[in-house]
Amino acid sequence: MLQKTFELQASAPENGILQLELGKNHITLTTFSADNIASGQLEHFNFKEQDKKDYGTLLQQLKTDSTILLSAGSHQKVILCWETDLVQPIPDPLFKPGHLADYFRYYKESIDKDPADFEHLTDAGAGYQFVYSVPKELFDLIQKDFARASHRHKQAAIARQLGGFTDNYPLKALLIFYQDHYILTTFASERLQLIISRPFNHGADVVYQLLSAIKEAGYHTDQCCVYLSGLIDGDSALFKEIYKFVPVIDVDKMEHMQSLSAHPDYPSHFFVPFYKYVR
Repeated sequence: MLQKTFELQASAPENGILQLELGKNHITLTTFSADNIASGQLEHFNFKEQDKKDYGTLLQQLKTDSTILLSAGSHQKVILCWETDLVQPIPDPLFKPGHLADYFRYYKESIDKDPADFEHLTDAGAGYQFVYSVPKELFDLIQKDFARASHRHKQAAIARQLGGFTDNYPLKALLIFYQDHYILTTFASERLQLIISRPFNHGADVVYQLLSAIKEAGYHTDQCCVYLSGLIDGDSALFKEIYKFVPVIDVDKMEHMQSLSAHPDYPSHFFVPFYKYVR
């Protein structure tokens, strides 16, 4: 069963762009104007693991409960961004486009899964081809409603934005938080060093991975600027745990954030990942 966790309300853009992010336990809808300005419309839904057994019911409820879909006119473009674990970045020189299904065995999570049950896709970013696999049943259902949609992967979308961070630190780290997991990206001179998605129960889980990634890249913590994005609050125990070990912290930002800054309950960086790292 879908549950709407939070939303931003605004007028639907005329002939705009609809974006849907499809995660392991969430679906987020956002809209852009025709000239790529965030409209301030956002809906974030969560669902439980057992709900994935019936994708048809899940999507039907989305069409019933989503104000954005109910009020939407025509969109000039639809973007579907998959935020999933079955993904492998392959350096461009090593990528073999005719063998997408062959990469399936490299996924850590694919040991007990059949490649035939998945649709195998690819998305480019930062000199890599992000090969990823999504449940075929869900893919086919999505295609019925959004046949002309462009498909993206969250990690590739992040990789495409590495040039937008302008601090002077030699290493940068981006932490994007969801309710029960996070994506950690490290990069230097706009070159991707690491990108992983991990579950967490405590801030110590995040700190361990972050410090390990900084060390693996050959830097000290005072040489790395860590950007926080997504569902993390500055007063939370999670933030305080990170701040104990990392001296340089900033919040993630994007252009044209005015519409994201007016929410009375949530800071703007809560919404940034759902707009900035989709296309």
